[in-house]
Amino acid sequence: MTKSIALVGCGRWGSNHLNVLQRLRTEGLIGRIVVCDVDPSKLSGLEVDASYTSFGEVLRHESLDAVAVVTPPDSHLSLMEQALEHGLPVLVEKPLSDNHDALEHSLATLHKDAKIMVGYLLRHHPGMHALRTHIDAGLVGKVVSVTYVRTTRRSRPKGADPVKTLAVHGLDIVAWLLSSPLMEMTTNTASKYEDWAEIGLETKQGATGVIKVGWNWEDEGRQIIVVGETGSQIVFDFGTGELTSVNLLENFGNLSSLFGPETVPYKREALEEEWRAFLERNRSSKPYVFPSLNTLLDQSAWIEKYG
Repeated sequence: MTKSIALVGCGRWGSNHLNVLQRLRTEGLIGRIVVCDVDPSKLSGLEVDASYTSFGEVLRHESLDAVAVVTPPDSHLSLMEQALEHGLPVLVEKPLSDNHDALEHSLATLHKDAKIMVGYLLRHHPGMHALRTHIDAGLVGKVVSVTYVRTTRRSRPKGADPVKTLAVHGLDIVAWLLSSPLMEMTTNTASKYEDWAEIGLETKQGATGVIKVGWNWEDEGRQIIVVGETGSQIVFDFGTGELTSVNLLENFGNLSSLFGPETVPYKREALEEEWRAFLERNRSSKPYVFPSLNTLLDQSAWIEKYG
């Protein structure tokens, strides 16, 4: 039986989700696509099976298999809760909430059968998987620093916040690669302005994390830079999928390649990989929260304190 999916939010990023859903429909993985946005103009001309301006109306009139919430952050939690009340799996964009107490209460009272995937896109990027494989194989030795850069020429969307909109991916990746909760790290820097932010973190063991994000930049920047105790460095461009590495040798700082330029082939974009992972998880009756509850609460607590 083909799946009926509701997409809530049809703005810039919601349109990307819709493109993926339409591709998955051509493969027969999805049957019916229902969209919802409070702005009727965003629903005009979309190639979908039904459209609504009220999520309540969607839930009343549609028989659904899952919901995707791709709206501004202040509505993520309430829309997710509405979907969960109807027993529906939810793919919800990050951050889950801009209110830590509300998030903590919501996650503490989840139904035992809840299925939630939060949209930490880089967790599904094939290049990210390759980077993690190299790290786990000991290619750089113990990781001593992780730097995350995401800058864009685009203007800041109305109401968007550089930490909650752009830096959340970096916070997730830095904590993941350094194997340390954010709230157990020392926050040395947390500079935030209207269009950009820079964050500096340090683990109890002395490893560091740096996050630099911003809009209205001269160049598009999409990099994760991992440095190991051996002096080895891996740079991952999550825009192109390319990983490059160098080994800083003792003899006058000559450079030696560890594995040379490596481009991780894109069978599918990361957003499509995320959707496939979501649909695959939902084939089982087993409940899940991804990333883990502890990870979500840790990031939320950090944003409340420093963001």
